[in-house]
Order: sequence, then C-alpha cells, then structure tokens
Amino acid sequence: EDLDLLLGEGGGVRAASPARLIELLVHPSRFDHRFCSALLLTYRSFFTPAELLRELTGRCSLPTALEGREGAGEGAALQPVRLMVCNVLQKWVRHYLRDDEMTPELLEALHSFVDGPLAESEQTRALSALLKRAVAKRTVRR
Repeated sequence: EDLDLLLGEGGGVRAASPARLIELLVHPSRFDHRFCSALLLTYRSFFTPAELLRELTGRCSLPTALEGREGAGEGAALQPVRLMVCNVLQKWVRHYLRDDEMTPELLEALHSFVDGPLAESEQTRALSALLKRAVAKRTVRR
C-alpha cells in the first residue's frame, strides 16, 4: 500500500508526495502528457525551480560502477528514465520556466547536467544537444 500516493477511480493521480510526483513524472512506462503539463504548471507550490531541477536530475543518478557491470541491469534500466528526465526538462525549459527564474545558478546546474551525465551516454547525447539548444534559446531571449 502506497501511503504517499492517492489515485482516483480512473487511475489518475489525485495526491502524492513531491518525491512520488517526480517518480511518476519520469516513469518510462507511465508517461502521461496531461500529468506532465499539470505538474509543470503547479510545481512552484511545492518546489522552487532549483529544487525541481535537482529532483529531476537526481532521478538519473546511479553509481557509474554499476552501469558497466554485466548482469547489473540497473544502468540499462536507468536509461529510459534518463530519456524521460531529458524530455521533461526540455519541455520545462521551453514552456514553463519563467525568464526571471533563469538565475545564473540554475543555468549552471542545467549546463552541468547536460554536459555531465547526459553527455556520457550515446543514447542521451542527442537529447542532451536538444536540451542544450533549448537552454541557449531561452538565455538569448532574456
């Protein structure tokens, strides 16, 4: 029984802890565009932009020692989550992050993520480039 999640009759999320919301947001087999949009519209009631970024990028963390091991499975299992995180971040940066929220610290954290964990994997490198372009467009607009 999940004490940090309350689902409605149709299986939609009615209430959840912030950590659980992030988990559901980037779950590869459960992606829901309406849920994503609703969360990105309302996240400010329980996260600052920096906290949201930290929570999202934290979902991609795994000790690198586990990723290369045969049979570990966790690195391979994490790859779809990384793709989801990148997609959500791209949507957030393009459509939901306000100009006044794009602080130097937030931009630095975004660049660290894009140039770090995302750039390390061939599968996420292309998404990393797309996210980098989205960030660049937003910083030019300011």
